[in-house]
Amino acid sequence: DFNAHTPIGAVDSRDSRTFSGALNIMVDAMKEKYPNAMIVLITPWNFPDKSTHTLTYLDYVNSMLAVAEYQGERVYCINASDTSLTGVNMRNPDFRKTFCINESDVSHLNDFGMKLVMPRFEKILAEYYTDFLNKQK
Repeated sequence: DFNAHTPIGAVDSRDSRTFSGALNIMVDAMKEKYPNAMIVLITPWNFPDKSTHTLTYLDYVNSMLAVAEYQGERVYCINASDTSLTGVNMRNPDFRKTFCINESDVSHLNDFGMKLVMPRFEKILAEYYTDFLNKQK
């Protein structure tokens, strides 16, 4: 969506031509198909913005966080762009050299990168799941 310059749209949109709208459509479909499930969204990593883009990666991150909040208590969102939370810093060339499939890749972690984030994501998911179960009572 970032690379395609997809407009963000309103947080309550169901317009598939916008990022928020398409995300809401997907979450609505998951809620319908899995009525008792916890749904987890994951934002993009922090990555260098492109000078040719009017929207930044943070616009998409903030949209995902807002849609998760708008969708309600069964929907959670991991803010993968928060480097203190995930340990992933795609803006750092040395990080990408060590933890990504290749130095220019700002999206895909290699095995070392997966091992870095796995315990962090497990902790976050455990917290979300505990909250989800507590809300079911």
